[in-house]
Amino acid sequence: MSKPWSLSIKDLAPNPVTAPTTHSVTGSFIPPAIPSCFGFHAPDLFQSIARCTALKRASAGLTAAILSGCEPLLRHLVDDIPSVFAVIDEVKDLEMAERTAFSGRVGAGIADLFMSSIVDPFRNPAYLWRDAAQELIKKPSKGDLADFVYEYTSGEQVLVEAKGSITRLASQTSADKRAKNAFKGQVARYLYHSPTGASGGTFGPIEHGYAIAIEALPGATTAWTAAFTAVAEPNVPPGTTTTGSPTGSVITTLRLGNYRAVFFLANAPAIVGEIDVFLDRARPQRVNQQFWSVTCGGEEYLIGRHPIYQEIADLPQKCGNWIFAINRKSALVFLQALAIGFGATLPTGTVPPAPDALLVARRTFSPGSSLVQSVDGFAMLMTDQITRVSKAVWEVDESELKIGKESVESWAEREALNEHSEAA
Repeated sequence: MSKPWSLSIKDLAPNPVTAPTTHSVTGSFIPPAIPSCFGFHAPDLFQSIARCTALKRASAGLTAAILSGCEPLLRHLVDDIPSVFAVIDEVKDLEMAERTAFSGRVGAGIADLFMSSIVDPFRNPAYLWRDAAQELIKKPSKGDLADFVYEYTSGEQVLVEAKGSITRLASQTSADKRAKNAFKGQVARYLYHSPTGASGGTFGPIEHGYAIAIEALPGATTAWTAAFTAVAEPNVPPGTTTTGSPTGSVITTLRLGNYRAVFFLANAPAIVGEIDVFLDRARPQRVNQQFWSVTCGGEEYLIGRHPIYQEIADLPQKCGNWIFAINRKSALVFLQALAIGFGATLPTGTVPPAPDALLVARRTFSPGSSLVQSVDGFAMLMTDQITRVSKAVWEVDESELKIGKESVESWAEREALNEHSEAA
């Protein structure tokens, strides 16, 4: 008898596959070794699926509709009892198109978790930010392009393709072949040079690449039969793994895309509009973004209050009471950098932000956890575990985040805050 996925951690052991490349190695980047095993809980995977979905730049309504269906499906179709990623036999009752779409989202989410599990020689997360590849690289007239570009801790950019399949033909041999073919078709041609950028010019260089494939066998529950993961990458040159810290400007095209998705899910459309100005997508009138400033798990976060995407605001009641947020520290650094990009002068005594100031500790889920948090500050909070709520506002004219003095002690009480109180 299966049980909906709620508490167990799922472990995957990616099989490494060496893949040939179109161009010869030109840089000095030596990536870290891939992990022999990585694990995750249901909330970790749902957070990654949400991020990957938001990176596609669909509307709030469509994104919310996808996520409100995906989270319950994820819990229902993955068996909680085994310690492996075991998809129950009932998945066969989904129409083929629905199963394919679900498999693809799961594949993208697991690929994101895999990339998040890679660490540098100091055991710190190696890949910090990501964006959809099609937003950065021009798609070829023939062939295809990988899904995502990730930024390494010292600034190098790598290309990542994700493949997911739930099939009665799942096997390690099949997953290996799927990863190798994906690398050949969607990654190899872009490596070790600077491909044409999505908006003209060039982007890159692309220093490395991965194709990550997962195949799941419906109804199987053992480590040898349930799920098979393969990671294709080129031969890694001998030498010491590259280390370093992010340098230069906080604002790059890739990081803008990364935080566009984060602020989109954290329900801050005014900030999304500000980012779109930089990305040449729109020229909206600049308006203040009001937030709820909340405390959860001992850290402070921001969640959009006005304006908002109503469809995103309705997600918690459909997705297990999880709500998306951004760590207040990361948000403030990014917003200050954005303000500087608009020509603002920061308040006296404010130190110009640096890229590594965006980073916070990664917090994965465990039973009893109140949140999930990525290293870039993107978080998912349990609404009933929020312990303090106050009003806040990002003032675009003053380039300052103002926090209200009044507060309540739970998310459910937030509307009791004085409607006339101002963020101070």
